[in-house]
Amino acid sequence: MRRPETRFLVSAVACALTAGMILAAIPVLFGSPQPQVHIQWRDVNDAERVALEQQFALTESTRLTQDTWSYVPTDTSLRRLGAIVRHPAVVDTSGIDRRALIISDTPPLTPRRGGLFQAPSMARGAKLLGYVLASLAAVLLGWAARVSPLLGSAIRRAVRAQVAAAAAHGLGPTLRRSLGSALTRGIPELRAEVLGFFRVVYAAFLFLALVSGRSRLSIADGWPDWRWVAWLAGRADVMALIEYGLFALLALFAIGLFTRTVYWLIAAGMTTCVLVWIQSRQSTVHVWIVAVFTILCLIPVPWHATPLSVDDAIRRWRGRASVRGLRGKSYGYAVWMPGLVLGTVWASAAYSKLEGGPEWILGGAVKYHWVIDAAKGAPVEWGLWLAHHHWAAVLMSFCGVFFEAVFVLAVFARPGRWRYVLALTGLPLLVGFYLFHNVLWWPWWFVYLSFAIPWTWLYDLVASGVRGWFRVASTPTPPPSPDGHHNLRPVHIVLIALVCVHAMLELPEGFGRFASYSNTYASTAVFDSVNPINPVERLWIGYGTARATEVVDAELAANAIRALAHNGRLSPAVVDWIRTHEGIRRLISLRRLAGESPPRLTLTRQRRAFDWTQGRFHTPDPVVVVGRIDLDSMTVIKE
Repeated sequence: MRRPETRFLVSAVACALTAGMILAAIPVLFGSPQPQVHIQWRDVNDAERVALEQQFALTESTRLTQDTWSYVPTDTSLRRLGAIVRHPAVVDTSGIDRRALIISDTPPLTPRRGGLFQAPSMARGAKLLGYVLASLAAVLLGWAARVSPLLGSAIRRAVRAQVAAAAAHGLGPTLRRSLGSALTRGIPELRAEVLGFFRVVYAAFLFLALVSGRSRLSIADGWPDWRWVAWLAGRADVMALIEYGLFALLALFAIGLFTRTVYWLIAAGMTTCVLVWIQSRQSTVHVWIVAVFTILCLIPVPWHATPLSVDDAIRRWRGRASVRGLRGKSYGYAVWMPGLVLGTVWASAAYSKLEGGPEWILGGAVKYHWVIDAAKGAPVEWGLWLAHHHWAAVLMSFCGVFFEAVFVLAVFARPGRWRYVLALTGLPLLVGFYLFHNVLWWPWWFVYLSFAIPWTWLYDLVASGVRGWFRVASTPTPPPSPDGHHNLRPVHIVLIALVCVHAMLELPEGFGRFASYSNTYASTAVFDSVNPINPVERLWIGYGTARATEVVDAELAANAIRALAHNGRLSPAVVDWIRTHEGIRRLISLRRLAGESPPRLTLTRQRRAFDWTQGRFHTPDPVVVVGRIDLDSMTVIKE
């Protein structure tokens, strides 16, 4: 007889195969949406516009505004898209990445088309195919139930329970209860003491998030482009007051004073700060999307009804019963919802990679993204070796998609050791983001750890250590909370459903379906043609002499030389920055002590490319001088 662990693994594999076949059949049955492009024309009449549409292979023209039309392009080659964006009659385009000359990651889409159920002439065949697929799914499910007695008994219990409930109470209430049970089956019964412990850790995270987000706000022309957010982005004094207020609120939240009201204010303040950071372009939506959703979705948590808080002390001082010893899913919701947010984001990322078929995996698409990010300074160069070995890249592409798709299973698995085993699939994703992409989104790390850490075990360990220097004391398991106020309410179900639905939608600005890193290329040659590697740029003092010295950490000086090369002018602020830069001042002093004059700052550039046969970057072209600055007069030196 199989051990329970073996039966669980067999059940998981069988369910995954069944779900995979059903998902793979969706595009066949219902079709796939086609990307659109929106083009704004400049001073063209109808005849000229029709001629241009034929020239650029644009079909299904639909007028959106006076000069803007929507099209479905039939030729998306590099040459054709380049001709569109460079044509003098084209004012603007949407749906085309103008730098890479490819269809953008989130273009406008048509309704689904091409499916068997959408072809009237194939209605009978589609219906037959539907019967065949349904029968096949039933056979696979029956086979899985036969192979795994654990799954078989679960299916039989579920069917009997649903039939009995439907007969006793009617189908509508049964469906509602079934949906709620399915969405909340993974929420643990957490003790109030554990939630109070988590509250302190959560307050510390929000404090660090606020500290790390503070910086100078100088640009106010990004998303979301709301008037009040843009106004705040330009008012550093007002933002400072908001931040100081949040620091005070976080202190109150940590000690548990007026906790419920305080958390409402914290959620509003943190959301405002994140919007301002994104508006001022000092951060992106991708960094904060999971954190913002987690903060907002934890508003219904009964933060006030926990021990280890001033609220509980006041409650006991007034003669009311303490909440110590209570437990319920409304407490466990606080450490479960972060996993749902992150799991749905990763599941949508896996779907985006496989929406067009298996090419993302079979083409080893991770190698293209690793080459791009290695050129930007990834901590390790392992991605270059994998890019050089195609089948290793294919294996890593499969692992990435598999881990993204499997993590959400941990969210809906019942609490236990197997949940934590499944939750470990998120760890290589976050580690890989840093090692191969140089992406350290620590808000994602905290959201992941909020779900993946066994907080009950950690609290018992800390509590026992405080009481007796890690002498573990037996703690009786408290009964479920008799007070319905501490159990799940409809608002919890609504928020869970909203998070799930949000990940299925295609929304702008990084929200909705997570499509980052989901694009791929037909070949390495196509990748090289549309993704030139950033050149190597270096700053020098005394360039061209035997005592040439490189200046490091002076990006603004490099930008200044580029600006000089373009229009020959520098702003006073940039001039002051260059003159006060510590490294530049030290090198100028050394040059003058050696009798070298005049001191010059030179920017050089050398083209860089990736050698797919050797697995390394190389510089095939000679060094080019971009420009020189005379550091005495702060003017460009004409060659």
